[in-house]
Amino acid sequence: MAGLDPNTVSQIIRGLELKKFILRKSSSDGSAKNPILTKKGFDLLKKAMPAVEVKDDVFFQDLTEKELEYMIGVFQKLLKTG
Repeated sequence: MAGLDPNTVSQIIRGLELKKFILRKSSSDGSAKNPILTKKGFDLLKKAMPAVEVKDDVFFQDLTEKELEYMIGVFQKLLKTG
C-alpha cells in the first residue's frame, strides 16, 4: 500500500531488527516472518509520536475542515480497495 519495493521493505525491516526495535517471528504456517515491536521499539515510538503529530499539524494547517474530511474519505476508500 505504501508503494515500496519489496526489497526496500526487507532492508528497512532488517535494519529495524538489527537495532532491536522489532523481532521477526515466523507465522503459524512458517511461510512468512511477522515483525513484532520490542520494548525498545515501543519506547522509541512513544517518544517520536509527539514530534510526528506536530509535523502533521504543520503539514495540514492550510487545509480547511472540509478539505481534511474529503482527504480522509479518499484515503479510507483507497484502503478498502487496496
